[in-house]
Amino acid sequence: MNWNKQGTKAMGMLKDRIDDIDVDDLLQRIGLRRRSSGWATFFGSLGVFAAGALVGAGVGMLFAPKAGTELRSDVAGKLRSGAETLKDSAQSINSRQPVV
Repeated sequence: MNWNKQGTKAMGMLKDRIDDIDVDDLLQRIGLRRRSSGWATFFGSLGVFAAGALVGAGVGMLFAPKAGTELRSDVAGKLRSGAETLKDSAQSINSRQPVV
């Protein structure tokens, strides 16, 4: 029997089992669990609130008292002006002389 080979194999198996264990497994084994911080809960709730506000703003725009064609033309005009501003900014950046 090759003890060196058997020992290496056993150590490899033990390492694989240890690598699969995380902190939550150990805490569960002794009857505990992680406690979430108040800040994590707060920022998670704030993110959900912000997402809801964005969805609400979009729905509000859809149900605005403007006619559909007027609203679409306003949105299209703002998109066009934003695209032109972006194009002008890109051209001004490209026209700058490189610093040597």
